[in-house]
Amino acid sequence: KLAAISVALLLGASLLIHVPYRVEATFTVRPQQQMVFSAPFDGFVESVQVAPGDVVTESGVLFSLEDTSLRLEEGELLADLSRYNREREQAEAERDLAKMRVAEAQRDQVAARLSRLRRQISQTVVRAPFAGTALDDGNLSERLGAPVRQGDALMRFAQLEGLFFELSVPEADAPLLEVSGPVEIAFSGRPGEIESARVVRIEPEASSMESGAFFIVRAEPTGAQPEWWRPGMTGIAKLDTERRSLFDIFTRRLRDWLQLKLWW
Repeated sequence: KLAAISVALLLGASLLIHVPYRVEATFTVRPQQQMVFSAPFDGFVESVQVAPGDVVTESGVLFSLEDTSLRLEEGELLADLSRYNREREQAEAERDLAKMRVAEAQRDQVAARLSRLRRQISQTVVRAPFAGTALDDGNLSERLGAPVRQGDALMRFAQLEGLFFELSVPEADAPLLEVSGPVEIAFSGRPGEIESARVVRIEPEASSMESGAFFIVRAEPTGAQPEWWRPGMTGIAKLDTERRSLFDIFTRRLRDWLQLKLWW
């Protein structure tokens, strides 16, 4: 009798006591802005100034490509430009209009090639467009002197300001979420420090993973961003939803499973 009374009391309490239902999700820290630097032309890696994780100020040098051959070609074009200028001046002095026009056309052609070449030279030194960190250098530091092809991805660089959380919420819990809902964040490396955030966007389409379907939810911190946050960090997020009875919370998964299995 005592056991039956205890079970009845527990069941009644579970039906009467309502608490916020908390959805659990994994998260990854993402940057607001990131760039992939690729080789602007065929060349060779000359130097690498940063390693993954290094913090770089705006305009700081990331890496550079070898420019010796470009400098030599620049000298040749400058010599050609000077020669065509002299030929134009000589033709003008001789009042040979046709020869002067030919020299001008050749001069302008060399000037255009020189302008394009100098643009390439300016691209041999790659600088950070904003303060941030190198996410991945593609083993660039091990490729000093190695050839690279135009378009090859060489380094990923991300902004440190304005980091946000990308949450993977199970499909069954996604309908319970609302934009602006509160989120508590615990990093895997610092589980004792709880950070506050809020939901700002819920992706309309689910993503399939090995463990099932998940909706990507974006959350932004409500307070100041600590300096130790870095893109790629992971942890666990807890999202508060509507208040539900303890009985409903503890049996929700089982009831959903039974409804799917027994549906005829």
